[in-house]
Amino acid sequence: MGDEKRGGFVMSATGKMQKARIALILQEPFFGALLLNLKSMEDRDGKVCETMATDGKSLWWHTAFVDSLSEREVKTVLAHEVLHCALLHPLRRGTREPKRWNIACDHAVNLQLEDCNEMARGKGKTEPFPWPKLEIFCDTDFAGISAEEIYNRLPRDGGNDENGQGTSGKGSQGDSEGMGGVRDVPGDEAEKKEQEASWKVAMVQAVAAAKMAGNLPAGIKRLVDDTLHPPARWQDILRELVQDRANDDYSWTRPNPRYAHTGFILPSLYSQRLGRIAVAVDTSGSIDEELLNRFLGELEGICAECRPSSVTLIDCDTEVNSVRECDPSDPLPRDFAGGGGTDFRPVFERVAEDPPVCLIYFTDLDGTFPEHEPSFPVFWATYNTGKTAPFGVTVKLG
Repeated sequence: MGDEKRGGFVMSATGKMQKARIALILQEPFFGALLLNLKSMEDRDGKVCETMATDGKSLWWHTAFVDSLSEREVKTVLAHEVLHCALLHPLRRGTREPKRWNIACDHAVNLQLEDCNEMARGKGKTEPFPWPKLEIFCDTDFAGISAEEIYNRLPRDGGNDENGQGTSGKGSQGDSEGMGGVRDVPGDEAEKKEQEASWKVAMVQAVAAAKMAGNLPAGIKRLVDDTLHPPARWQDILRELVQDRANDDYSWTRPNPRYAHTGFILPSLYSQRLGRIAVAVDTSGSIDEELLNRFLGELEGICAECRPSSVTLIDCDTEVNSVRECDPSDPLPRDFAGGGGTDFRPVFERVAEDPPVCLIYFTDLDGTFPEHEPSFPVFWATYNTGKTAPFGVTVKLG
């Protein structure tokens, strides 16, 4: 497209960026206030990014990419990038695959921007965030859920199958970063904690600025509230279990082999991973294919975040249908039997024969429970139900 012509002269990419920044600050104060926290970095050669990218500290923009967009489209991409920061996406990837994580975060961000567009259309106003003719990840099936859960539902290769992404009728040029990339925050854990605290303060200030201007979309406010005061997640609960049972310290029981030739016995530093976990998947008639896929997606998330040494995967309804030992790094099996009623007792009887670190039971909680609580920790993971198990920890997944 080249530089944008306006009033008889050609606007440079730098000038377009400046105008888009000003428009975002004046017209969309929540996004504009957040943008002031990022250092603008021009990338003339495209060595850092193909479009735009942020790591929570800097905002890189490729000159040719900005040249290809209109001023209003540049404003959309700027809002896209700052919302990544507001949702702390640069701090939340963990061990997830970067491309797939980027796509998941794009869905979460773009759905919020599209909500703003829908609100404007409903009031007969111009859309604040027109979409560039790029690959836009904005699948409405992912509305209202976190980037982590979207990641779990995407195919492993982050590909673009019918369940992995939707373009909502917008064009696609196959750009690997979509509209813009999200990178990990640099630095050690202390620096990352400081950066997280800084963005949370920035979000509070941005909400205040938008309220004063009378322009704070309800969806954005809810999103910020969830980010500032997140509900307990099963990942956090399991992480606490890992920390209780793992050891990152010097151990005299495992001498350091590097110094064996010296005759001195010195301690070694080691990290004990979370051991074997048992995972029961309710495959009774009340669990449809969509819910089963959600269960398996959450299990993949557990393997990625908590790194168990192995997974005993149990398929069950009124009885145990199969027991499989799985490597957490391998794809999960998708062939399950079941289809009958639900009786939780056979699983507990089977698991008690060789107790794991913990048992995670994916179910709708509609079944017969054991009379006595087992000796090992139990986490009941369930979707869309107000029920609570009589023992263990009931974790609501959505």
